[in-house]
Amino acid sequence: MGDGNERALPPRGTEELVEWLAAEHARGAGFTPFAAEAGLGSMADAYEVQAAFVARIGAPSHAGWKIALTAPRMQALLGIDTPVSGVITSAAVLPDGHSAALSSFGRLGVECEICLGVGAELPPDPRPRSLDEIARAVAWAAPAFELVDDRRADYATADVLSLVADNAWNAGVVLGPRQPLPPDLQGRTGRLFVDDVALDEGPASDALGGPLQALSWLAAHLGARGETMPAGSLVMTGSLVPTRFPDGPGAWRFEVEGMSSVRMSVG
Repeated sequence: MGDGNERALPPRGTEELVEWLAAEHARGAGFTPFAAEAGLGSMADAYEVQAAFVARIGAPSHAGWKIALTAPRMQALLGIDTPVSGVITSAAVLPDGHSAALSSFGRLGVECEICLGVGAELPPDPRPRSLDEIARAVAWAAPAFELVDDRRADYATADVLSLVADNAWNAGVVLGPRQPLPPDLQGRTGRLFVDDVALDEGPASDALGGPLQALSWLAAHLGARGETMPAGSLVMTGSLVPTRFPDGPGAWRFEVEGMSSVRMSVG
């Protein structure tokens, strides 16, 4: 990968910006804010670029969404009061036990999440749905890792429009075993282990109050943009513990109370 020390300036215009962004990724350039230079003035602009960027990188198909910036601290850092979404492509869905090579990332971050599988289509509706309605639409739940590549971003200068346009830094999801939606999921605790040493834990309620609440937010967020959430979609609902940045090899395991575990190796 490139050292990212020389930065080309981002162009204006969605098509040109997407080509530039794809080239930045290809050469291993570090992430620097680009929205203002590229003329992105709103979230709508950023999501337009995100959609075009996802199409540009040749993803075979759309598998679902991730929800980012669920923690109030991260929202405050980026000057917003709401989460944001990114697209998960079928190529980004990785099996339990996946091996992640640090050299493949600008900087790998690992997030510990509960993934929900949508079993019934949720048509566009900007109004928040009840948790009962959301629960009826869920076909399965699974512990999961999200792999993020922040490309060595400086969080003190990062801006939310650039983050959204860059597909919220999604670089893959590692899915554990699927199971029927457990009751009281928001009350479950998730625990992270590396090389069988417990590193952190957190309640599912830390991500927007719980996975069902997060899915309800996403459905309304997409509905406000006229988008349907198709049956078969998967949704990463936000991390239960702060993002970890591996600096060496290790065996990672994330378990959710009353559910199964997901595993991966980093090297």
